[in-house]
Amino acid sequence: MKIYFKNKIKRQAYWKNFFWKEISDSGYLHQGKFLKETSDFNYYQNNGGTVLAVGAKNFSIIASDTRYSLGMALPSRNTTRVIKVCSNIVLATAGMFVDIFFLQNLFQIGIKKSKDENSEKCLLSSCAFYLSYILYSKRFFPYYSFNLLSGLETNRKGSVYSFDAIGSFEKTSISCVGNGQSQIQPILDGIFQKKSLSEKKDFQSLISVKNCIKDIFLKITERNISIGDGLQIFILTKKGIFIENHILKLD
Repeated sequence: MKIYFKNKIKRQAYWKNFFWKEISDSGYLHQGKFLKETSDFNYYQNNGGTVLAVGAKNFSIIASDTRYSLGMALPSRNTTRVIKVCSNIVLATAGMFVDIFFLQNLFQIGIKKSKDENSEKCLLSSCAFYLSYILYSKRFFPYYSFNLLSGLETNRKGSVYSFDAIGSFEKTSISCVGNGQSQIQPILDGIFQKKSLSEKKDFQSLISVKNCIKDIFLKITERNISIGDGLQIFILTKKGIFIENHILKLD
């Protein structure tokens, strides 16, 4: 009985080793391992950032935090996500920082060429369509970025263009993109468009709008760990672009 049992174990071990050898020689295991490694790879990463823009009668304000996040790490605390396009237009972007850097440089080069060839002042609507063209041309492998284009129209009225990752855009007076969008956008709708708040306040002056934006960021930093460190506010008026820097929560 014991001899039979030992022979049975030997036969099982022989066939087990035989099948494992056949499978390994066929390359099946290597293919499966390769597929698993490639399927886990992600081309995109979210480096945080929250951008907010408000357009009013004679001015436009765009604000962004300066925290650069990578998971739970903070590689940088003073990242600028807003660039100057021309004397009355700025572009702010949230998302993957590599795509943000490449997209903003590509957009600036295109606008500069257009200004040199036509010798005309850039219109906000023209810049919006050009940015939409750039984003849509990469729709099959899009830039992981969410953009706000803000500035003054020809009638000196502030406007905001909000973009998604593949170039669809909408002209609004207030908008927010980035990690804090789900928390900030309802507050903006309630305050500036009076959709949900019973308390009615008119935010028409530049100082009142700026203070409101500062209060919103200070409160959101207490609830969202991807927002913090610093706050950059770009104020666009007929006199030019003014920049203010403020400190947010540092932890």
